[in-house]
Amino acid sequence: MNTHDDAHGAAASPAAPPPSGLRAFASYTGYGVKLLVLSLCLLEGLYLILGNLFLAFGLKRVVSWDPETFTMDYEAAWSYWPGHAKVRKFKITGQDSVLQWSMDIEKATLGVELLELFEQRYHATHVEAEGTVFRMRFRVSDETANSPYARALPPIAGFADPPLAFVGPVLVPTDQDYNLWTAHLENIDAGIDEIWIETFRLTGDLRAKSAFYFKPLRTFSLPPSQVEIVFGELQTADHQVLHGMEGSLFASIEPFNVETGGLPEMLHAMTSHVTLNAQVPGMRFVQDVLGLDTPQFRDGSGALEVDTGIERGVLTQGSRARYATRRLDVDTIDAGLTAAVETTLRVDGGRSTISAFLDEASLHWAKPAGVPVAMVDDARVTVEMPADVLAPWKVEVYDVELPSARVSDLRRLLPEAPKTMRLTGGSALLRGHLAGRAGQQGQGSLQLDVWKASAGIASVALQASIGAKVDVTAIDLASQSAVLRGTVGMGKVFVQQGEDSFRDWWARVRFDGVRMHVGRSVDVRGDARVTMQSLDPLVGSLVGLDAIPGWSEPLISSKQVAIDMNVNKQGTRLAVGFDAVAGSQQVTGMLERRREHTRGAFLVRSGPVSAGIHLDSDGASVKLLAGRGWLKEQLAALREWAVREAQVPERDGKAAPAAGKVGRVVKETEQAGEKAARLVKKAEAKVHEKPKARRPPAER
Repeated sequence: MNTHDDAHGAAASPAAPPPSGLRAFASYTGYGVKLLVLSLCLLEGLYLILGNLFLAFGLKRVVSWDPETFTMDYEAAWSYWPGHAKVRKFKITGQDSVLQWSMDIEKATLGVELLELFEQRYHATHVEAEGTVFRMRFRVSDETANSPYARALPPIAGFADPPLAFVGPVLVPTDQDYNLWTAHLENIDAGIDEIWIETFRLTGDLRAKSAFYFKPLRTFSLPPSQVEIVFGELQTADHQVLHGMEGSLFASIEPFNVETGGLPEMLHAMTSHVTLNAQVPGMRFVQDVLGLDTPQFRDGSGALEVDTGIERGVLTQGSRARYATRRLDVDTIDAGLTAAVETTLRVDGGRSTISAFLDEASLHWAKPAGVPVAMVDDARVTVEMPADVLAPWKVEVYDVELPSARVSDLRRLLPEAPKTMRLTGGSALLRGHLAGRAGQQGQGSLQLDVWKASAGIASVALQASIGAKVDVTAIDLASQSAVLRGTVGMGKVFVQQGEDSFRDWWARVRFDGVRMHVGRSVDVRGDARVTMQSLDPLVGSLVGLDAIPGWSEPLISSKQVAIDMNVNKQGTRLAVGFDAVAGSQQVTGMLERRREHTRGAFLVRSGPVSAGIHLDSDGASVKLLAGRGWLKEQLAALREWAVREAQVPERDGKAAPAAGKVGRVVKETEQAGEKAARLVKKAEAKVHEKPKARRPPAER
């Protein structure tokens, strides 16, 4: 019985079979997962220890092994996963033979390709940053190291100031020897505190979504990037350029060679667009940007609006900009301008149109300061040029409108004139319009009206009203020259010399083909015909000034006078040749003025009587019964003197004229003398002729 029970119990409790099927798979998987989790935990723990030790002590050494080309530094860094890290006080810098740059980040989360570090590439796949500061500057030569431009460049920690260019040939490594670090940052989302490129520093509340690639001495590129300006300020050197900035900046730069390319090549590879509204606190910064001592700019506070794009160095269709100020002061050494100014830019069809509008403008001399000489209203200058900002700026179309330039008191034109030669009253109004285009001669007109102009010359007082209308033709912007044709009339002239007075005298000047050149001075050369009522006021005044002897006054006719003149003014020299006819009387001669020296020779004929008048630094001398031979000798001596004077250095310390310039001066002096000699011959041929009406030079 018991045996049976034991046998039955043994049969009822057989050994459990091993798991199979799904139960076996689940059993093994659970074990593998546990092993994997344990391994990952061990690896993560090992990474947390070794990885953060490497971040703390090894990474900076690896990346910054050559601090002359690339460095990386940070105050603290930690990582919970390979390739991803958080940093504080992060900084990277780099340089090559052309430029230096740095990027500082207060705090950031980075994704870095770790394996590329062993290939000397710092490749961040994403950057989320706050407190970003970016600076870049080009190297400068020894000649500009102490210039205001160099002092305005951004300082970059670790590099000397100023950033001097390498002396001697730059050894560019071959591809086989290349060992410089490459910086490649993608998917940047950064809050920016400062962008300082060259001399311009942008600060404020900015947000950038960007990326860039920089391989020193090889390539730089900027994928499509955008900076949103919530509020910003722009500075250069010690001057604030813009404040209250709102808008956005978009830019992309295709890969270009930084070794052989400069700013023009970079702009050719760039596409950009700026939308901006800002306030301009003043224009004093213009002097520093242009590197000029004069002119000086003051005030100019106003508003700036920009909606402008550039694609491969060309302003894009529809680009526009506007700047307006209620007061801008521009001062030179001698004069100044104060005006309300509005300037606009618009681009259409590959052409840029720039317009400047001046209103309530006042012109004044430097001394006495602040006294307005003339007032200009509603003046406008418009120019058109290609929209290519890299090409030489060449004006192709221009239009100048001057509706009104008023001088309310002519005394202000010459405030420092000596008492012996001064303006004592009167007013004037100038109006005009000039227009033209490149490759064609421009044209326009000027009209001047002067009312009751009064002047004093020693003991002579005179008053007159003047009207002038001048047609301006053959305007050539390249040579800064034009040809003038017009008429100047004087009427209601009153001359007082001692007890003698002359009333209701008139004179008229007609000229055609007069060439004018505007450079360091206004130079004029051409012929004119002067017609006047008589010589009485002139002769009486010259006698009163002891310029001519009193006995000569009765010899000079009081009949209507016609004078053919040739004028040549260049710089400080003036040459005037003339032939005057009044009834049976003739005056032929030439006047030369070189700086402060004046000389001249004139032959006066009145019937059978003649006299020669010679002018020099000692005054006037008269030779009775002088003839053509005397005048020829005087003119020859006058030409020799003029040639000698042309070769004498200026007394203000300027160098003597170059040989080519002296040659031109001598040639023009000889030409003026020859013209005067022809006038003498013409006068001699007419000694016995009955005077008749003479045609103006344009008809001869």
